[in-house]
Amino acid sequence: MSFFRQYSKHFAQNILQSLRAALPHLEQIENTIILKNDSFGGINDQKSDEKTTHGGLNELILEEILKKDGIYVRQLAEIFKNRISLRTIERVLKELTDKGEIEFRGSKKTGGYYIV
Repeated sequence: MSFFRQYSKHFAQNILQSLRAALPHLEQIENTIILKNDSFGGINDQKSDEKTTHGGLNELILEEILKKDGIYVRQLAEIFKNRISLRTIERVLKELTDKGEIEFRGSKKTGGYYIV
């Protein structure tokens, strides 16, 4: 096996281990990584009454808001760096705000999210 190929395989294994730590519902079949849909809920998720696209992420973000009232989007992005994109965090926050579970207080520049 060439050095490059061996290095690439080692690199891929490290990435997979990191993903498994961050997202325990990963499954690997040969060279394909599969994220099971039931780990984050889904539009057709029959376990919940409300349709959601971010089921498991909602709880993770709510936990962080509980730990620190008034948390900023950028602080959440730093907590979840390399696991959840900034845009996804913003979508989840909007979803939680629309449901009435959290609210944004303060100005756009210095305000933060609070549990209702």
